Amino acid sequence: MKLPPVTMPFLPREALAYLTDQNCIIITLQFNADLTATATNSTEYLEIDTTSGFNIPCPTTFETESSTYTYENNIVSFVNVNDEVVEVDVTIDGDIMLVDAADLQIPEFNESGQLVFQRR
Repeated sequence: MKLPPVTMPFLPREALAYLTDQNCIIITLQFNADLTATATNSTEYLEIDTTSGFNIPCPTTFETESSTYTYENNIVSFVNVNDEVVEVDVTIDGDIMLVDAADLQIPEFNESGQLVFQRR
């Protein structure tokens, strides 16, 4: 008996580790010199496929948000879709920015854990 794919209402650490191992990018942040920012997020489109073992296909659909940001004293501040200011403590070392996942306040992505963003 085949089970239908299960929509994933949250992103547990194991699923994030699996997606990372598959080189699947689910969130991108682009900070521009003019202090605008764009975020793409596919967490709402994640599904667990149990029809042939355990598989989480990398989503191809993304939600996109644009905002403005500031960066001062290791704090990135931006305005979210609810017009609320979100302040995120970041660590930047060369081309790497580290962020606690819960600090981003992304719906369905409230797990605490370190996210690694690499400058391209």
